[in-house]
Amino acid sequence: MKRITKLAALAVSLSLVLSPVAQAHDRDSRDDKRPYQSQQYKQHQDRNDQRRQADRRHDDRRHVSAKHDRNQHGAYWKVGQKVPDRYRGQHYVVQTWKKHNLHQPPRGYQWVSVDSSNYFLVGVATGVVLQAILNR
Repeated sequence: MKRITKLAALAVSLSLVLSPVAQAHDRDSRDDKRPYQSQQYKQHQDRNDQRRQADRRHDDRRHVSAKHDRNQHGAYWKVGQKVPDRYRGQHYVVQTWKKHNLHQPPRGYQWVSVDSSNYFLVGVATGVVLQAILNR
């Protein structure tokens, strides 16, 4: 009989201890089912996705081609500015400067053209623009 009483007392005490835990668990599970919380979370995720996509588009635009290196007036670089290394390769160097009505580049300089109408006299070692001829 004492054993049954002890077991009953143990069961009652466990139920008292575990009751608040069970209630808290029920409350948490009900909170997860509230529609406005899932909607807010979805909106938050959508905003993050939009920001990430905008960042990717910005990076893509910045690295696609030379036309995005133009300044606000449509020119690429001004005298004294450094030309990015990717535009100093053989693909952009003008070897036939006479054909394009350009003067002979001084020693240590070369003509660079990103498109057919803009020419830049650039230092071979430094990449700094000495002269810019636009819209020729």
